[in-house]
Amino acid sequence: MVTFDPALADVAVVVRDDGRWRLDVRRLTGDVLASTPLHVDGAFQPRALSLATRLLERWGVAASPAWDGHHGTWSTLLSPAPSPGLLRTPAL
Repeated sequence: MVTFDPALADVAVVVRDDGRWRLDVRRLTGDVLASTPLHVDGAFQPRALSLATRLLERWGVAASPAWDGHHGTWSTLLSPAPSPGLLRTPAL
């Protein structure tokens, strides 16, 4: 269950905290909107980033395809996921 407005989400950050990895959804101001642990075995980066991307999709947030890494922390910009129920104007 998501407890934040996806329209407010600016960035997702995967960080290591006390030996465990977690996903934070933040505003550009640094305010944390949501945080969840990532339970990952084996090779960290590909599995954790895939898991984080799937979680974000479930929360109604679209992650940019590129995750930037720096000193064991990865981040990506976010935008509200498009709603399949919205009417779209057909291309001409």
